Amino acid sequence: MRLLFRPLGSSGKFFKLTSVELIVSVESLKRVIGDNVKHLREAAGWTQGQLVDQLRRSGLEISRSSIAWLETGRREPGTAELLLLAQVFDVPVHELVSTDVPEIQLTSEAVMATGALRDLITGEGEPPYSSRVVVPVAESHRARRWGQRLGLNIDDALHAELYFEAEQSGEIDVGNRLGLDPMQVTLLAYALWGMSFSDRRDADLTDVAASPSSMRMLKAHATRRREAELKAKAQEVGWLKRTRSARKRVGPRQK
Repeated sequence: MRLLFRPLGSSGKFFKLTSVELIVSVESLKRVIGDNVKHLREAAGWTQGQLVDQLRRSGLEISRSSIAWLETGRREPGTAELLLLAQVFDVPVHELVSTDVPEIQLTSEAVMATGALRDLITGEGEPPYSSRVVVPVAESHRARRWGQRLGLNIDDALHAELYFEAEQSGEIDVGNRLGLDPMQVTLLAYALWGMSFSDRRDADLTDVAASPSSMRMLKAHATRRREAELKAKAQEVGWLKRTRSARKRVGPRQK
C-alpha cells in the first residue's frame, strides 16, 4: 500500500469551492484549528489577551491580533505554536484538529479523511500510516456526487478504501475498456457487490482448481461476465449510452 496523491492535472488550476455539498463535507485545517482554539479558550474562561499571556509564559511570542486571526480561520499555526497550544490547554494535539466534518482540506489541492488524520497524529489505527489517502478537493467532490447517484453513503472508512481501490490495475483496465473513470468503476462495483471489481471477480474463482492456462481462461471469462453487469449498471444510471443491440426491439422491423 502507498500514499495516493493525484494532481489536478497539467493545467494546475485549483477547484473552486462553490458546491454546498462540498462546503458541508469538507472543512479547512486552519478553520478546524481556529474553532477548537476558540472553544478551548472560552471553556477555560480566558480572554484572547489571557491566552496570549499563557503562551508567552510558555516561550511563544505572539500578539492578540494573531490569536484573533487564528480563531477566525484566517491564519494557520506553525508546528511549535500548535504544540504549545495543546500544552497550554492541557489537551492532546489531535483535539486541536478534531471535527465532526468527514474531511479536512489540508491544502488548496488536497483533502484527507478526518479519521485518517487523527490516526496519523495519534499513532492509533492500523499501520502503515503511509497508506492514508490524500486526494484533491475536486476528486473528493466528484466521488461523493457520483456515490450519491448510486445511493452510496460514503463515510470516512469507505472514502479511503475507494481511492485505494480505484488505483488498482483491474479497475483502470475496465475503465479504459468501457470509457469510465476508475472511480466510477469502483463506485459501480460497490453499489452492485459491496466490494471492488477485482475482489468480486477473484471471489468467483476462489474455490476453483485448475491449471495455470485454464485459470487464465476462467479469469478472463469472469472478467467479461462481471464487466457486463457493471456496464449494465453504468447504462442504468446514465454514465454509458445503451447501444442499439442492447435496446429491446418491439415486433419485426417494418419495411
